[in-house]
Amino acid sequence: MAARGWRACGAARLEDHARERYSRTGRWVRQLAELGQALERFPRLARALTGEDGGAPLGAESARLVGRLLARWESQLVDLPPPPAAERPAEKSRADHREDALELWIARARQTPLRVLRGEVRAALAASTQIGDTTGPFPAGPFPAGPFPAPRLDAEPGDEPRCLIEIRMPPAVSAAFEEVVDLYRALAGRNGSLAEALEALLAEALSGPAAAHAGDAGPAAADDPRADHLGWCSGSSALGIARRRSGGAEPEDLTGAARGRCRARAGGALHSPGAQRAAREARLDRAAGRRGHLPVATDVHPDAGLDDVLRRAESSLAEYRLLAAGAGQGGPLLLDDQLARLVALEDALMRRLGEIVLEFSRRGAWTTLGFASVGHYAESRLGLPATVLEDRVLVARRLASRPQLRAAYERGQLAFDALLVVLRTLGRGPVPDDVEHSWLDRAREATVKRLRDEARALARRALDLPAEADAGAEAGPQDGPPPHAAGSGPPLPLADAAWAASLRREPGLARRRVLQAGLLAIRQLESSPDVFLRLRLPEALADDLLAAIETARRGLSRMADAVPWTEPWPPGPALPSVLAARTFSVRARRVPSWVGLLALLEDAAIAWDDPRALPRRPGDAVYRRDGFRCTAPGCTARATLQDHHVVFRSRGGGNHAENRVALCVAHHAALHERGSLAVSGRAPLGLTWRLGPPGTARRYRCERRI
Repeated sequence: MAARGWRACGAARLEDHARERYSRTGRWVRQLAELGQALERFPRLARALTGEDGGAPLGAESARLVGRLLARWESQLVDLPPPPAAERPAEKSRADHREDALELWIARARQTPLRVLRGEVRAALAASTQIGDTTGPFPAGPFPAGPFPAPRLDAEPGDEPRCLIEIRMPPAVSAAFEEVVDLYRALAGRNGSLAEALEALLAEALSGPAAAHAGDAGPAAADDPRADHLGWCSGSSALGIARRRSGGAEPEDLTGAARGRCRARAGGALHSPGAQRAAREARLDRAAGRRGHLPVATDVHPDAGLDDVLRRAESSLAEYRLLAAGAGQGGPLLLDDQLARLVALEDALMRRLGEIVLEFSRRGAWTTLGFASVGHYAESRLGLPATVLEDRVLVARRLASRPQLRAAYERGQLAFDALLVVLRTLGRGPVPDDVEHSWLDRAREATVKRLRDEARALARRALDLPAEADAGAEAGPQDGPPPHAAGSGPPLPLADAAWAASLRREPGLARRRVLQAGLLAIRQLESSPDVFLRLRLPEALADDLLAAIETARRGLSRMADAVPWTEPWPPGPALPSVLAARTFSVRARRVPSWVGLLALLEDAAIAWDDPRALPRRPGDAVYRRDGFRCTAPGCTARATLQDHHVVFRSRGGGNHAENRVALCVAHHAALHERGSLAVSGRAPLGLTWRLGPPGTARRYRCERRI
């Protein structure tokens, strides 16, 4: 981490290298480094992790949380003056105080589910204490007093409590949501988190209708609800009009009285199931007495049917012992290879774990043992984050009907992230063998970056959303199967030309897609089944989002109900959210919550994707063609883009588009200065990339390994 070894491998950012090389996130690598530092700093914690101290082995995530708490508490005490000598107990030193706290937290972690432990650590990090306070870094309880004050430990991003919310909506509205999130990331110049995108969405909603959006609906129209018809791109936002018609729903109401009511609103269309699930799990934990009666098995019953699975797991452990003997030595490239091999071994063990837990689930063992779900079992029994085991079980279940993908996955030929993208693209229905084989070949050779690009493009095509940027696909060489057409069965991977054309981002394209998705949702109200958009967000952000959706929904409903259903309204073109509210009003049905969300999405798309407000730069033609994103293999950077000439101008390279590509500043420097990146050929389809030093480099063309 400190040496930024991913740059020696040709990557500009840790996130991209971790995704493409290890099938992990950058956060996973950082947390692993944090765990390593904690184990080195606290030997007792290292012994607890493996069970060498005589107790049950501590989960890696639990050990990381305890190590982070003690390390940050200790580091922030360094700058504080020690208490007066008269107040300092002679029998205890700071090291003794730390060891006492560590022992108590290890004991607490062994008897507490991971979710509860995470909350307790979060509370300890946020606790503000004064000199003389007896809590220090200890868990809640009657523990010995410490001689040193415990400062306020500011929580890191991601430490705040989160909840799961679900919004029921047509598939087209879900596509519009993803389009707006992608638009935000393009404008922000980085792949921000979903929470950051939603905060920007709410900020746009709270800001009210911008003056730049005022168009055809003039002052006279503002007095008559029947005159609030809006042009596609020239009128005021429907959210602004709805706010004016909502009977005094001012911006502060978005986070006021509606916050507490929105989560539990009846009907199930928009709710937060996380609190109910947590309460149920807590009741089961109390009833089971922390499940101390469950033994740690040392052998397997011969009739369990798991002998073969466990034998394969033991072979992976034997390989791990050989690799661990020399791990942590060498330069950046050697360390990267060691880490990749260790990750492959972990994946092999997780595949076995997924198989076992899937069989566990098929036998209905959750209720028998007192667990609510796979995630509850993972956190309470195994000390793993819930999503880790849930994803593995999902993959094991989906692969049961995908024999070719399952065989390649068992042999370790498919990265986990790539497999997830392919399985979600293929869906749950039957798939012809040739389609499955095509996706298997694509997943083996393509970067995860390209697979995700193709999945988004195919989802837009399946919904018949605007694809003006795809028109150029017919002009390029078709080296793969024809593009997927809506309603033609399981999709095939995109040809290189179609993929490259789908990246093109013209001003106003995201706006047109969002508006078209809204109209499509209205047309398919009766024919297309709804889907659930599930978001795991910080509690405060979740409350604000639900309140904003409810306020917009209520305002649109009042606006539509103000006009008798026998009168034609709106008289002209209108935004889809207005039309949807009117459709439900005429049918004497309650306006659903997704209409309020659609109004938020329209408001953001109209404000953020205004072609008249975009700057003009000399390299715009290149940036638009490349989707305002770095074109280096596996790189998703959007910030600090630079216009690079494939054949240097100093060597006679021309200024035409085929000799120019968009590169982030880090990859531009790697190409010119560090030598860990090289490119040749003609843009956009004929470029050949060398990623990494010449001796160990990997070569790509169109995000596919060659």
